[in-house]
Amino acid sequence: MPAVLCPKCRFPLSHAESHCGTCPLCGAALEGVVAAHSAPVESPPPVDERVTGVPRSRSVAPFAWAAVVLAGLALGGGGLYYLLSAGIPFLLGGSEPPAAKAIADAKKDDSVAAVPLARVEPAPVPKASEPPQPPEAPRPGPAAREPPAPAAPQARPPGRPPAPPPETRRPEPPRAPAEARREAPLEAPRETVRGNLRTIENPAGEYALESLNAGARVRLRGKVKTLRIGPVNGESTLDAAGLEAREVILDKEINGGSTVRLQATEGSVEFRGAVNGRSKVYVDAPGGKVTFVRPPGAGQAGAEIGGDSKVTIRAKDVDFQCPIGGSETRVTVVLTRGGSLRFSEISGRSRLLYRRAEQKDPEPLVSRGTIRSQAEVKKAE
Repeated sequence: MPAVLCPKCRFPLSHAESHCGTCPLCGAALEGVVAAHSAPVESPPPVDERVTGVPRSRSVAPFAWAAVVLAGLALGGGGLYYLLSAGIPFLLGGSEPPAAKAIADAKKDDSVAAVPLARVEPAPVPKASEPPQPPEAPRPGPAAREPPAPAAPQARPPGRPPAPPPETRRPEPPRAPAEARREAPLEAPRETVRGNLRTIENPAGEYALESLNAGARVRLRGKVKTLRIGPVNGESTLDAAGLEAREVILDKEINGGSTVRLQATEGSVEFRGAVNGRSKVYVDAPGGKVTFVRPPGAGQAGAEIGGDSKVTIRAKDVDFQCPIGGSETRVTVVLTRGGSLRFSEISGRSRLLYRRAEQKDPEPLVSRGTIRSQAEVKKAE
């Protein structure tokens, strides 16, 4: 397509632009401009392309003019807004600017006190004829106190001997720990005997009753930690219901129709010997445990109950580790709240009855062993 060049800026123009009369880029007159040949003629690049060397697109010029117009409008609007906010109403006859009014109000306010400024004296400039003064030396501070001199020893009057030097105490050897110290021997139990009544007061100690034979009768009262009882035979009677003990141990048998009464309210009672020969045993340990102990070795006699004896126990836990036998042997157990009963074997025609101490108590735990022949284990209410 033939192109027309502007004679001034050499900008290629279309046929429509060439008929406008002036160049749309530089505004030069286009009169007498002849159209170029039909072959496209390469026009020299615009000024900016000559400097930068970057080819310019023809479609950029309209957008560049639009950007310039928008930037001018933005700057003009911002300047107008600033003038209106800075005090144009005051210049046009309106009220005074807000800043000037605020300063006038502050001056009229009597409650705001003026803060005096400190006056700074300029440093004196030494004259050329005067020699420079040396810097002022720092003022000496208060003198440090010296420690007082030790007092001179007083002269000893004549004829008086010199005082002996002060005694130096030797360091004491380290003491052995409390566990290694030898404890003082416990106080011997206090025992009072009046006839067949023995009163023992030894809450932290042990009292031993060796044996009772041939119908002997002994009553025990007081308080001990451990009570040990030997054999009780020959229709003898031991009444220890008035002696409060934490632990009662019967090392030997109870035989020959003898009677034994024991008390261990919160303690334990251990029978290590048999109960035979129509003997009677009463144990009161409502918060404790009663055990008929089985011997550790085979073939040894344990704490069996037989020979038509009568045993009555009130305790929380009762354990018959040895057999119960005989034709008329009767064992009655009263279990307190939360109690338990255990037996290993019962034989012959003997009977074991148990019940709760209170009807409102829960059912006790019963561990049953072997029941032989015509023996009977029954709950009695």
